[in-house]
Amino acid sequence: MSEIRRDISCENMEILKNKWIILVFILTVSGIIIFTDFLVRPAIWSDEGLVVQLARNFSETGDYNIAVAPGVFSGNRHYYTSSVGWVMPVSLAMVFEAFGVSFLNGRLLAAFYFFGFIIVSFLLAHRLWGLKIAAISSFLLVTFAPLYGNGKPAIAEVPALFWLALGFYFYEIFRQKPTQQMIFSGIGFGLFFASKPAFLLLGLPALFLIHLIDFLRDKESLRKLAAFWPVVFIVVLPTIWLGIIHPINFSNIKKAVAHYSNNYGSPCVLCDIKNNLSAFLSSETLWHLFLLSVVAVVYLIFINRKILLEDWRLKWLMLFGFFDILFFLKSPGVFRYFFPFQIILLAAFPICFLGIVKRARENLSGAAFFLLVVLGVFQFLHLALSPTSYYSAVYSVGPVDMEKYLSDKKFPKNATIGIIDMPQAGASMAAGRYYQLIQFATGKNFGISDGINVLDLPDNLLPDYLIYKRPFFLLSGNAGEYEKKIENHYKKIAIFYEHILLMKKN
Repeated sequence: MSEIRRDISCENMEILKNKWIILVFILTVSGIIIFTDFLVRPAIWSDEGLVVQLARNFSETGDYNIAVAPGVFSGNRHYYTSSVGWVMPVSLAMVFEAFGVSFLNGRLLAAFYFFGFIIVSFLLAHRLWGLKIAAISSFLLVTFAPLYGNGKPAIAEVPALFWLALGFYFYEIFRQKPTQQMIFSGIGFGLFFASKPAFLLLGLPALFLIHLIDFLRDKESLRKLAAFWPVVFIVVLPTIWLGIIHPINFSNIKKAVAHYSNNYGSPCVLCDIKNNLSAFLSSETLWHLFLLSVVAVVYLIFINRKILLEDWRLKWLMLFGFFDILFFLKSPGVFRYFFPFQIILLAAFPICFLGIVKRARENLSGAAFFLLVVLGVFQFLHLALSPTSYYSAVYSVGPVDMEKYLSDKKFPKNATIGIIDMPQAGASMAAGRYYQLIQFATGKNFGISDGINVLDLPDNLLPDYLIYKRPFFLLSGNAGEYEKKIENHYKKIAIFYEHILLMKKN
């Protein structure tokens, strides 16, 4: 009997040493989580609606923009491309061309990028640190709730992380072929920068400076850099073009720069910075970011400074992370701005934490690894039990039901439709069907508005149908007057949670 037990034990140990079995387990866990309540947790929100609109319009009309009236597209395209670049919408447009337009297809593409990121991150960690560290690193990732909150919706952050991880992985697997190494890693880095203009602004200049300094110190050859940078430039060029509408027009360049310096139109950026710094004392998310950062900095500066000095990728990550946090500080408290850096820190946390513990007392390494497993279990319990762990307090099928209704409903051919602050509705219809007003608002007194508010039109020009969201709120005008106008001229025909569809009275 003891021999049988020993054989079973050995067999189990061999299974645990098989990286593909471990990877399948990790993917199974994350797959169960991501496909549970796939379209409603988190609820489909405005940013996701805008990305789907961009992709739909590009697929159906060839215009990479947001429609504000039938046949009219926004003159402020940089408002929308600043949050998503071109990589996600263009790949989504290709999916729509092949399989049709729907929120489901948008999230399936997001899931593809999500699983791609997990796979590449695991393989990269396995190559750099071994199977044990790769397993716990991936376990921490797939039990971290914000990864699903930002990874299930069809937005830019997780696709960007996929391309960055792929760039790092290419750099490792092509070490014996320097030209291929720089070309393929350049593709990954370029697509990361192209996934969101903020990453381009924060990351590309820092990387260029690091490479320039390394070249001047004879740490990088001109041949390798000449293979890397043309690829990066070619990939990011569409982002520059689309992000500032027409680069040859200097007024548009100034307009785009002004937008990125204060992209929510805040009346007091210094006040936002002060509030965000104060939030580090009370926010669990910011404490999490702070502790991960401290562990990484201690490891790289005091434990393994040599690798920091020799590897330009680590120097770049530290600079990018610093700029990423600064970008968050000037925002009105948008945690999603530092999310990519937080994920990178979390993936590297096991090697940094174990390295520190090993230096302090080597015989505590086993206990430290156990603590990492406990952390993963704690994250999983938080993910399973917290109703807001996906960054969504609303468990809402409203946008999904609305999409189905708008897709099935046969509006009269010449009917006009007005949409107020509901990008999900615009994503559910062809661009030529509606007028649209979009708001980027973080407070009742400031924000950015774009498009046409149909309630400002004369009574005889009001659209046949109106779609808006409760609570009714506009940055300009008197909400009470708008409510009265709606009451006088419209009747409700459908309600999808807080999303309301009205038809004009005869």
